[in-house]
Amino acid sequence: MKILDRYILKNFILFLFIVLFLFIFIFLIVDISDNLSGYIQSGKSFREIFLLYLFYIPSLLTLLFPLGILVSTFITIGIMVKNNELVAIKSSGISVYRFLFPLFVITLLLSFFQFFLKENIETYSTKRYREIKESKNFDQINREDFVFVQDEKTILKGEYFSVKNFSIREPEIFKLDDKQNLEKYVKAKRGVFKDERWIFESCQIYDLKNNLYETFENREMFDILNVKPAEIILDRENVDIYKISELFKIRDSIKKSKGEVAKQETEISYRFYFIFINIVIAIISASFVVNARNTGIIFGLAISVLLSFLYWGVLQGFRSASSNGEGNPFTIFLLPNFFFLFVSFFLLYKSKK
Repeated sequence: MKILDRYILKNFILFLFIVLFLFIFIFLIVDISDNLSGYIQSGKSFREIFLLYLFYIPSLLTLLFPLGILVSTFITIGIMVKNNELVAIKSSGISVYRFLFPLFVITLLLSFFQFFLKENIETYSTKRYREIKESKNFDQINREDFVFVQDEKTILKGEYFSVKNFSIREPEIFKLDDKQNLEKYVKAKRGVFKDERWIFESCQIYDLKNNLYETFENREMFDILNVKPAEIILDRENVDIYKISELFKIRDSIKKSKGEVAKQETEISYRFYFIFINIVIAIISASFVVNARNTGIIFGLAISVLLSFLYWGVLQGFRSASSNGEGNPFTIFLLPNFFFLFVSFFLLYKSKK
């Protein structure tokens, strides 16, 4: 069986590489024909345009990988069906399940590898792609004239935040009471994060609740401000440019301010569930192609594509609902994945008969 497994895996990986290369090439050509003139007119250099498309490739790979799995499975097994190799394998007493086993194993391993690449390469490349395309630096978004909600009672404002020395120019703090009325106002010339706490220089504190006013040359703000510098520069909206570990930090930071975290929790759950997409599509395509001699390869491919796009569409619909705060993201993604996983195994079971 090791010879047969190596034969199947070698063909599958080869066709997967070719299919993904062709799909990515087609997508890039279409995008270049549609947008190249616009990039040139906007003043982007050829180096920027080259980097733009270079950084676009990892996200295309994630998008097209499930479709590559489907087509590669059909090509690999379809050739064996056409050459009567599958008939010979069945005649030798090897079951369909055992025959397909190496394909499912390699798909699972590639899905985990894809998850690793998404976390360590695609998040960075997506960030760089959007920075070049939108002509802005995401690390600068929250630095100038920023407003940061530490919690439901504390708001921090500043003219400029320096990542280099962890300082804020012209910081202001608004402290609210239980009725959301201003009870304390703090302003300073400069705020510096040192020894795990903020120190405000030339600081003025207005205690409206007790009608007090105080000035300090240097004042530690540990009793009012407990936000870390890393929290200030995190972009809370563009979730696709961060790793899961960073998304957890953003989620926890937003929770402190009683803000909505559905978008961050949806992205975290979706990335973990993305592994199921390749497995479901691989099982669906395999269940049709093993009977291609009876049903026809074109018919099987068409039904597989239809079911796969239906699965993808339902999943994206649930993703949109989850992002809008309609239910727990983990549970919401569990439903379509469990249903289509059941359908795929049922189709595989029927294909054996």
